[in-house]
This record gives sequence, structure tokens and C-alpha cells, in this order.
Amino acid sequence: ARKSKPNCVITSSHFHPHVPAEQHISEWQTPHSKNFHQLSLSILSPDHSIHLVNVLLSALEPKTCQLYGAGLLHFTQYCNSLNIPELLCMPAPELLIASFIAEWSGQVAWSTVDNWLASLHFWHTLNGAPWNGGDLVHTVSQVSIATPADLRCERHPPVMLEHLHALQSGLDLTNAFNATTYACICMAFWCICRLREVVIPSPGQFDAKYHAHRDALLCFCRLPGGSEYTTLHILWTKTTQSDGANVIILSIDDPTNPILAICHHLSANQHVPSDAPFFAFETSDGGWAPLTCGWFLDRCNEVRTSASLCSVTSHSFCIGGTTELLLHGTPLGIVAVQGRWKSRAFMEYWCCIEQVLPLFIISSTHCSHVDSIKTCMNTYRKCCNP
Repeated sequence: ARKSKPNCVITSSHFHPHVPAEQHISEWQTPHSKNFHQLSLSILSPDHSIHLVNVLLSALEPKTCQLYGAGLLHFTQYCNSLNIPELLCMPAPELLIASFIAEWSGQVAWSTVDNWLASLHFWHTLNGAPWNGGDLVHTVSQVSIATPADLRCERHPPVMLEHLHALQSGLDLTNAFNATTYACICMAFWCICRLREVVIPSPGQFDAKYHAHRDALLCFCRLPGGSEYTTLHILWTKTTQSDGANVIILSIDDPTNPILAICHHLSANQHVPSDAPFFAFETSDGGWAPLTCGWFLDRCNEVRTSASLCSVTSHSFCIGGTTELLLHGTPLGIVAVQGRWKSRAFMEYWCCIEQVLPLFIISSTHCSHVDSIKTCMNTYRKCCNP
């Protein structure tokens, strides 16, 4: 059997079988969860009971299951350290949840605290247990999000319009792979897409539940003023989860117009099958391959190196596209909708954007927008947090 890592050891218990992190949520139990499942079987047939659990678990993508598994592991380790009986681990008293978060105050990032609380909440929901995450937990978690300087992640370098123009010039768009990469670049930037919403992690990880197909419907429309736009439905987003979202793709008065780039990608890859990922390309042997996150970033960074620009990461397009739209005078509410953010997430994202604004201020026109943007953001913040 695989040995546990030194920092992953918990007290041996039949409630916590030795399984991979992504299975902690579904396999780790307490006396309460066992009673709940017995109750479920007294009301539902085994097939219906299993189907209910599977539907709940389907709301989590694999990476989220791993993150939630890690949160549950840390909570279990904390309970072990205090000799908390299994009966109190679920439903966990508010005092225990708050104490667990307080234990890590100032040691982990705010996003880690959020993930751990979300994992515990989902674990309780899955097992029919009431969630006691009230005012005490909320207050402690707010204090705990003050991330110490040595734990703060390095700011992601933004993609700027200069990057897009360099990529357009540096890519041979008669090549199917380059055409697909360029279309994805333009869409990720102008539509404020998180990269994992539009490309797959690796060649074998295409999942029809999360990734748009090649035959996804593109609805082309024209506004009264003549401007063209289209929408592409993606099946999963960070904020809406399995509800998906319609990505609005606008015709931009710039050589990097995403509508033109996407149409060229589809034309250059006409023989890719309809059940392939939306961003897939034809290969020289007559087959096809999906565009992966790694291939996408590698190609972008190959071109940026020759253009003496900074390297880009998967978050760079979101930050760059958001800031570019703001500096064009796009209303904050519209940018938030285009980026498919919830209000709190957009406020946190703005903290990143403030750090990169100087990189975008390359003209007096841009300079004149900065104070206006900050004023609008303060107003937006008050509306979202009355």
C-alpha cells in the first residue's frame, strides 16, 4: 500500500480509510454520516441513494476534489491533535470550526482558508449534517485572511495589447496549431477567460462535462450601430461551476479582433471532429489534437522571448484583459459581467489590477482614465458591500 506523506498522517480509524486526497470527501465518514446513509437507504432504494451522492459529487471538478480533500485532512489532523471524538467532527460545533481556522491565522493565504471552509461545508452537506459556520467562523476567517508577506504569491505578469500584437506578428497563422493558439489568445484576453475554462490541462483530460465541444453553437448577432458579436456557451466556469456561462465575444477595432481569430481557427481546422474540444487543431499526419494549457503557454512564451517581452502565465490573460477594458472606459459592472465574477471576487481581483496599472499607462489618454476608474471602483465597492 502507498505510504502517507509525513505531513499527511492522521490517527488510524476505520472512519478515515487510506485513499487519495480527491476521495476524502466521499470516503471519509463519522458516526453521523453513517447514520445519515442508513436513513437514506430506509427511504430510497440503493440505486437512488447512490445516484443522489453522485449528482452532488459531480458539482466538483477533479482539482476541486483534491483541494477539498486537503482541507478535510487538515481539519482531521487538528481534531486528532485535540483528541476530539468522531461524534463532534460532524456536525462540527461552530467553536471547533472557528478554532481550527484560528490555529492557522497568519500562516496560510486567504484563499487556503476559503478552500478549507468550503471543503468542510460541502462534506457536511454531502452527509446531511447541519453546517455551523455562523458569525464566529465568519469573523475569525476574515481576520485570518491577512496573508503574511512571505506567503503571498508573486503577482502574475499581465498580458498587454503589446503581447497580442507581437503574437499576431510572430505566429504563422497558416499553421493549424498557431491558428488555434492565436484564437484562444484573443478570446482569453478580450473575453476575460480563465485559461482552464477554454483549454484542457493535458491531452488525456478532455471531459465533456467541463469543456466546450467543437460543435458548440456560435450565435452571431449585430447591434443596431453595426457592431458584431457572438456568444459561445462554455460548460463550466470558476464562479458558476456546472451551470456554465455564455461568453460574449465582441468585434474589437483592433488587429486582434477575437471574432476574426475564432473564425479563422474554425476554417483552418475544418476536419476536426465535432466531439473534439472547441480549441483543437489538425495535425500533419491527418489527425487532430486538443490544445492543452501547457502547449498554449509554451507557444506564447516562445514568441514573447523573441519579442523581448515578459513571460506569461495562465492568469496573465485575465488580468490583462480586465485592465485593458477598464482603461478603455468600460463600466465596472460590465467588466464584472464579462469576467463572470461574483462581486466579492471582483473586489479581490481589483487588488491585483491596481498593481499592474502602471504597466498599461502608456499614453495621456490612459492616464486620464486612472482616477476615474478608481473613483468608480470605490462606488462599486460600496454598492457590493453596503
